[in-house]
This record gives sequence, structure tokens and C-alpha cells, in this order.
Amino acid sequence: MVDKYSWLFTSRPELPEGHPRDWEADHEAIASVRLAAVTAIYAQEGLGGLLRVIGHVEQPYQLGDTLGRSNLLKKEEDQLLYQHLAAEHSALAQFGQGFASGRTATQGRDWAETKFTGVAKEWSAAKRARLLACLPCDERTWKFVEGMDRETGHQYWRLVHPYAVEDAADAEHAVKKLLEHGRPHAAVDLIAAQMYHNRQLSAALMADALENSLRTSPEDDPYAGSSFSYHVPLLLRLLEKSNEIAESRLVALEWAYLPLLVDFDDKKRDRPILLHRELARNPDFFVEVVKLVYRAEGEEQGEATEEEQARAKRGYELLNSWHTVPGTTKNGTIDAATLKAWIQRARTALSACGRRAIGDQMIGQVLSGSPCGPDSLWPHPSVRDVIEEVGSKELESGFLTCLYNSRGVVGKSLDEGGAQERQLADKYAGFAAAISSQWPRTAGVLRHIERWYRQEALQEDQEADLREDLGL
Repeated sequence: MVDKYSWLFTSRPELPEGHPRDWEADHEAIASVRLAAVTAIYAQEGLGGLLRVIGHVEQPYQLGDTLGRSNLLKKEEDQLLYQHLAAEHSALAQFGQGFASGRTATQGRDWAETKFTGVAKEWSAAKRARLLACLPCDERTWKFVEGMDRETGHQYWRLVHPYAVEDAADAEHAVKKLLEHGRPHAAVDLIAAQMYHNRQLSAALMADALENSLRTSPEDDPYAGSSFSYHVPLLLRLLEKSNEIAESRLVALEWAYLPLLVDFDDKKRDRPILLHRELARNPDFFVEVVKLVYRAEGEEQGEATEEEQARAKRGYELLNSWHTVPGTTKNGTIDAATLKAWIQRARTALSACGRRAIGDQMIGQVLSGSPCGPDSLWPHPSVRDVIEEVGSKELESGFLTCLYNSRGVVGKSLDEGGAQERQLADKYAGFAAAISSQWPRTAGVLRHIERWYRQEALQEDQEADLREDLGL
């Protein structure tokens, strides 16, 4: 019996005659074959035969559901529910849950509700909750649940599947209940499911769900899925657009969820806009991130915990994705006084915590994102002033390295040689010549990058000549 029928109770059994193209027809065909199998097993070996099959099927729930949709155990259904609805053995519990769902699907919700005025009055809270979970996720069920004892209600809300809530009018109530009963990850998934149907819940509820998720392990939620990491950026983007949540609260959320927002191997991921804005506005936050990522000068390397490593990685990604110069205004220029004040405060704090050198490198990186100045020369005069006044080799090193790396991958023909590199070298040489009298140190930095590109142009020329000689 086991070998003959167990293959039917998998996620999508391969029927000998193949699958109809229509999904509903396919579903009905599989259900019909499963029902015939359950009927045959019961006819030959009774309930004991069906119970023996449970341990050999991939999906005991489907076996129970099929049995529940039949009337084979109509007289024994109360006993079966009592024994298996909340069985300690997982497969038996799945079987019992499937049986209850199958009975509810064919007999209607009144069948299940009637049980609570009879046999279910003596059941444990876990068994009552599992039977309640077979009812539709709607207002009628929830009012029925409110009439139960507190533990049964708690157990019920621990079982509700977020995607089972179909009516938009019920979604907000369901989210609140999921949060109340310690299931914020499921609440986030439910909110996102509503978004896919162009239904948006309140911004405050979204923020609550995201904050609660930070304090709760997904392992504590029976239905927490991998989709959570895709839903978080969606909710954060909606919160930003809503203008209903304080920016400080949003910054905290974006910082906590940064690993889900920044992925340099996936350009489609959202960028941490609010955190970039906070870095440019708040030098103290910048210093805290630097401290998180880099040890103080002379500090011995200790063994970091997994959490500390994750937080350091988060901070490193944030610093390296930030290119907005402090003091940048809405029209794209730079306010010199704001930039100068930010630099002074940041460098003072970096020196105090023993991270001046690495901090200067990070500052140099972000300054390389400077726009052109009103004189059409690059970088902006405010940035030139910083380079001159600070006089830091580490800052200039960070500036050069980030500028060079920002070019990214370059496309060119095989015989092109170093034309692009020479063009870049000429550009930076022109900027250097134009500003050298007033900003000599900055001009020196630009000449350095000019030399890099001229050397690279020479290498590209040589490689193109070699390919030509080889006939490639």
C-alpha cells in the first residue's frame, strides 16, 4: 500500500496521463486520484492502514485533507481530531490539521463552529486553535475567536498564515493581532501582500511591524519566509514617501536593515538614502560608523562576535556607498561654511577616538563625489579649500582611490588603445592648471590622477598594438 500510493501525496505528483494545461483541471485530477487512493487503502486496511502511510508520504497534510473531504470517517471524526489535531509527532499533527481543513472545506464553517459547543469544549487550547485555523481568516472567525479563552486566542493567532487574509478591510486588524501575539515578520509579509494589490495600510503600522521585527527572531514565527528580505525595502520606501514618520525613526530603521538595502552585486536593490543624508548632516553619526568598522590606532585585534562582524560589514557598506558631500544643497552646490564645520567636528572626534588616519581616508572618499564649482572647474572650491587647509595625505589618498575606482567597468573596442584614458588625463591636467595658483595642493592631487591615466593609456596602447601584431 505504501509503495503503491505514497507518491501521490507530494507537492505535485506526476500523473501517468500527464497534467492538464488548465490549473483548475489539474488540481481536480490530482484530487480525484488521491481520493481514490485513500478510499482503496481504507477499504483494505481501515484507519490503521491510513495511519501507517503517514510516515511515508512527503505531505501528511494532503493525506489528511483528502480523507477529510471524504465521508469515510464521519462517525469517527471527533476521535481522530482529538487524537491528532495537536499531536506531538509532526507528521501526525499535519495529518490531523489536514483532516480538519478537508472537513471544513466540504462541510462548511458551521461544521467547525458547532464542534466548539460540543466535543471541543473539553479540548486543549492547542487543539481548539488548530481547528479555528481551518476557518476563513475574516471578521466572523475573529469575533468567534474573541469568545474563546485567552490561551486559545493566542494559539490561534500564532497559527494564522499572513497570506490567508484576503479581504483588505480585515488586513489592518490582522496586522495588529499578529504584532500583539509576537509575529511581526508575518505582519510585514501581510502588509506587503496588501501592497501588491494596491492597498496601503497605515504608515504607523508599517513602522511598528518593522521595529518589532528587529526584536524578534524569524525562527519564532511558524510562517516566516524568505520573502521578508524583499518586503522590507518596499515598506521603507513607502514610509519615506508618506512623510508621516519622523525622519529620526526612519534613519534608525534604515540603519538596522542596511544589509537588505545595500548589495553591490545587485544594482536593483534600494540605496540607503536617509542614512546617506544623515551622514552628510551629522558628523557624530559618521564617526560612530567609522568606530564600528575600524579599530583605533594601536588597538589589538580581538575576536568579534557574529553580531559585531555583521554590524561592521553593515557600516563598511554604508561608508562605501555614500558619495554626497556634506553641505550639498538642494540645487547641487556646496555650502562652504556647513562643509567646513562638518569637517572640523568629524576630525576632532576621530582624533579623540584614535581613528584620525582612517577617518581622513573616509572623508577623502566622500569628497571625491564633489560637483564642479561655479567656475566650471572640478572639484568644487569648497572641497579645494578643505584639501588645502587639512593638508592630510590620508584624505588625499582616499580622494584619489575613490575617484579612480568610481570609473567602474569600461567598454571599448579591441583596437581602441588608451584614447579614453588620455582624454581623462587631459581633463584633470586642465583642472590642475586652472587652479594651481590658488589651490596648489589640490592641483597636485589632480596631477597625480592625471599620471595614473597617462600610464594606463600607455598600457592600453601597448596591448592594442600587441593584439594587432598577433592578428587578434
